[in-house]
Amino acid sequence: MTARIGILTISDRASSGEYEDRGGPAIQEYLNEVLTSSWQPVAEVIPDDQDVIEAALIRMCDDEGCCLVITTGGTGPSKRDVTPEATEAVAAVRLAVRQATQDVAAVGSSSTGDKPTDGCQILARPR
Repeated sequence: MTARIGILTISDRASSGEYEDRGGPAIQEYLNEVLTSSWQPVAEVIPDDQDVIEAALIRMCDDEGCCLVITTGGTGPSKRDVTPEATEAVAAVRLAVRQATQDVAAVGSSSTGDKPTDGCQILARPR
């Protein structure tokens, strides 16, 4: 079975065509290097808007059947960055994972069935 992995780039400027998304392709290249099993990317570039982010995460998990969604981008540590709030809004469980060089928030869902992304793991870097 081929795993479907979502790669969601969240960027106002990349989504409007002001510049090329390099984060999403870099994640895909990395996954191609490290994954040994068959997988299929489901990539999308969207603006930093809470409703749009929530809808994209739900779409990737529920409609596209992704078992994992990795997000990249976001405005950064500012009031305009709503990526963490949007991610937490659609996930049932939040797990914090600290690595040696960076903090990563693994925002996933349990099998409780109370969130639309149930069964899909979302990996997002926090502010």
